[in-house]
Amino acid sequence: PRTASSSCETPPNQYYTEMMNSAVIAIVTLAALVIAHPGGLECGTDTTSRLTLGATVMGGPVTEGTDGVVDVHFKLGQAGEPSIVTVSVHKTVATKLFFAAKLVGGGELKPANGYPFLLETANCTNQVYVNKTSIHGKYVMEAHGATEASAVKVGYTATGPQGIFLTTKKAVAAEDTMA
Repeated sequence: PRTASSSCETPPNQYYTEMMNSAVIAIVTLAALVIAHPGGLECGTDTTSRLTLGATVMGGPVTEGTDGVVDVHFKLGQAGEPSIVTVSVHKTVATKLFFAAKLVGGGELKPANGYPFLLETANCTNQVYVNKTSIHGKYVMEAHGATEASAVKVGYTATGPQGIFLTTKKAVAAEDTMA
């Protein structure tokens, strides 16, 4: 006969199954978050980088960025000065998003002073990423050794592991301040 206390106990096999299911769900969730973080994006070369339209990143396609989400500006520096890359995240679109920026065509890309949330991709001199979800605002990087043939690619997402949007901006010559 059942007693009041025995009816509330979970059989050992059912308890084990519930614990294993919870552990699997936690592992899958953690893996999705790791995959969704731009710090996990490999460096690659100009030709092997997945920051290319049609490639697959975070389990989905890389598609053309939409207007009004991020603005990218890339201005070549004067002789001896670094070029400046600015990524502006608009308040009106997404309150939080991840992004990675890659300099193509030669040179190095570094976070400018005062931007502690921008980090260099491991073992990579031409790619940086925001290490937490970025809120609206401006993020500045320095491009050393960039030329008129250089461009910067910015991949971003606000939705997690479902692909990314890509914006590419060619370098623009600095204005001649002597004229």
